Amino acid sequence: MQPQFLLSILIFITSFFYGTVQSQHLIKGKVSDALTKQPLPFGNVALLDPSDSSLLGGDITKENGRFSFSAAPGRYILQVAYVGYSTLHKNIHVKNKDLTLTGLRLRPSAEQLEEITVRGVSNAMEIDVDKRIFDVQNNIVAETGTALELLETLPSVQLDEEGNISMRGSGDILIYINGRPTNLMADDAESVLEQFPANAIAKVELITNPSARYDAAGVGGIINIVLKENKLQGFSGSVNAAAGTRHKYNAGVNLSYNTGSWNFFTNYNYQYRQTYFLGETLRNYRSDRVSPTLDQDFNSIDYRTSHLLRLGSEYSINNRGSIGAFINANYRPAVRNRTYNIRHLNAGLALDSMFVRDLRDENQSFNYEAGLNFSYDIDTTGQKIFATFTYSEDERERIETIDQIFLNDQLIEDPANLERQLFDRPYYNRQIIAQADYENPVGEKGKLEAGYRGTFSFRNRLQRFNDFNFELNEYILNDFFSNEFDFTENIHALYTIWQSKAGKLGYQAGLRAEYTGTLGYEYSLDQSFENNYFDLFPSLFLSYDLNDNTDLQVNYSRRINRPGSWSLNPVIMAQDPYNLRTGNPELNPEYTHSFELNLIKDWDQLLFTAGAYFQHSSNVMTRIVESFDENAVIMTWANANRRQTAGIEVVNQYNPLSWLDATFTANFFRSEIIGSNIGEGMDNATNSWNLNLMTNARIPKFITVQTQVFYRGPIVIPQGLIDPIFSMNIGFRKDILNNKGTLSLNISDVFNTRIFRIQTTTPNFEQTRMFNRETQIATLSFIYRFGGYKERRESRDRGSGNGGDDDMF
Repeated sequence: MQPQFLLSILIFITSFFYGTVQSQHLIKGKVSDALTKQPLPFGNVALLDPSDSSLLGGDITKENGRFSFSAAPGRYILQVAYVGYSTLHKNIHVKNKDLTLTGLRLRPSAEQLEEITVRGVSNAMEIDVDKRIFDVQNNIVAETGTALELLETLPSVQLDEEGNISMRGSGDILIYINGRPTNLMADDAESVLEQFPANAIAKVELITNPSARYDAAGVGGIINIVLKENKLQGFSGSVNAAAGTRHKYNAGVNLSYNTGSWNFFTNYNYQYRQTYFLGETLRNYRSDRVSPTLDQDFNSIDYRTSHLLRLGSEYSINNRGSIGAFINANYRPAVRNRTYNIRHLNAGLALDSMFVRDLRDENQSFNYEAGLNFSYDIDTTGQKIFATFTYSEDERERIETIDQIFLNDQLIEDPANLERQLFDRPYYNRQIIAQADYENPVGEKGKLEAGYRGTFSFRNRLQRFNDFNFELNEYILNDFFSNEFDFTENIHALYTIWQSKAGKLGYQAGLRAEYTGTLGYEYSLDQSFENNYFDLFPSLFLSYDLNDNTDLQVNYSRRINRPGSWSLNPVIMAQDPYNLRTGNPELNPEYTHSFELNLIKDWDQLLFTAGAYFQHSSNVMTRIVESFDENAVIMTWANANRRQTAGIEVVNQYNPLSWLDATFTANFFRSEIIGSNIGEGMDNATNSWNLNLMTNARIPKFITVQTQVFYRGPIVIPQGLIDPIFSMNIGFRKDILNNKGTLSLNISDVFNTRIFRIQTTTPNFEQTRMFNRETQIATLSFIYRFGGYKERRESRDRGSGNGGDDDMF
């Protein structure tokens, strides 16, 4: 199946449904007091033309604070006014459906606030048909950290010992930045997210079951990170600085100049972080041998520096569209010093021998991404086109030097067993993305969407492993551990979506077609690995309005998890000689059917959601551990038969008082994996749960206090279990300098309990491993805003969830 044939299908479907009809749609909402949460009756709600602020329509709020009126599709300004209160202005976009507005809360004017001043906190969470949107600009507990540390504070998101992200216990998460897949270092989400400081992020969207509009990859869902952007007229900006315990510093500047038609922005952020990392391994072999127990530990310190620069501009075309350009660049030098203590114990657990292995890892990476984006409203009925093009490169030089000494059972060094090794491990990534999307209202309630995305990637991984010859006084190449691997992946995708509404029932049906061509080449064996395949990915979303405040949602999608270059790469990573790692070039993609049922209930002070979900995956990609030789094991990848996950998730956002709010999430699930096709003992199952509680307490004229507590239950893996984790974070914030400055103090992992422990059982050995990354950190930060600087909380990028994606219900 070729992309040209898919394009013919798309053109036929688009032509069949094409049509435009001018229509009126209902705008409704509720206006309330921001402090008391009481409704405001007889207030003025006006709809204004954004070009000249002329009045186009509106309504007077009823005794319960509610209003409703009709308007044609388009972009407007909503003005809400009430005597004695500050007037609210809000940009809205009426699409081919009714629009329900939330969060319309007015604050008493300055004269009414002489006795009490409370810093407002915007709604922390919004619920959409296929996603939860978290406004993180008031996330105090993580604002001085990285984007990775910020994600870990959100409900449903977990990190493992290597920084890998999962949602609801499911891995393979696709990371978007401003609605686009992360091009930089796509196989290493941890490195991508550590580039961005948390205080540069406006909101995060958790898309648990993406529609056909999104990439079919990401079995566990998509996390879209929307960066802050200033849209005020004139020149404005902000500066920030922070210092944390054990040498952690960052500073940044954000500048913007807006003339009305043109908007220019630039952001620079500097980070320097020293972090420790501890690990332990205890392995007991079942076979008879001289040293049946391996007792190993390591300790390391990382010294990381980051320079991140973002430049961009946007030009508005007659208020009907825009064209923009951007470039992001990041330079990151880093050094790691690590010491391994490797002890071999006899049957009586007495020392037989010991190795001390000192590692110095020096690397520097430079990556950049440049892009163009274009959007245009074809007419006033809602016809639109979007187009984006991005190009990125990522290159790293990495050299590791290792010195190893041998000690006998009396801890006396043997100079004859001295070893010295040199790793040279550079890599290179290149990626191009081209995308075009089209929207067209059909009739009074229908809408047709269609689009194309092409993703073209190339990755090179090289490893030169050298052993030092002390007699020759030179390094000799080790052919066994030296190798090179190229991986090319090209994906052509076409999608079409039809959505409409019949009474209280809203529905959206979509189909995505993807053709994937991959080619891997291993240099040492002169061997190619080619895998080309075509797949269809349907999606269906249903929503039913039980009443004004209650919705019922049902959705389904088919997803794919493609093996990345790291999991395919056959190069053996031998940094730790007793815990080797390698990829499997014959690994196949994993497929998942995902189902969800959600109930959403919105009261004045409580937003309640309860959902049930089920995922059935086949050809599951999973990590396994095998014996490599008498003393070492190797971790690699394999395809297990299937995995099933079923669970219930409850999310509550509660505002009991004007100065207090809380968000509580509970996720209970059962996960089962069947891997008997891989080998004996590969079937496993467990029940698990995750709990997350975040509270905000605002003490008038003094300070805001935020606390977060979370518990992650056990996670099942084919050969064992990852133990539970508990942690607590706390943060304090105070506005100063007439609200132009903000001081924040936060402490992460207050009790230093975020420690990973993994239990593994195989026919040959039993093993327990512990990983303790530095997570207990106290940080003090300051930000100063000038020129009326205010972060924009919306994104024009297609696919970010703003501007009419799946919120048509």
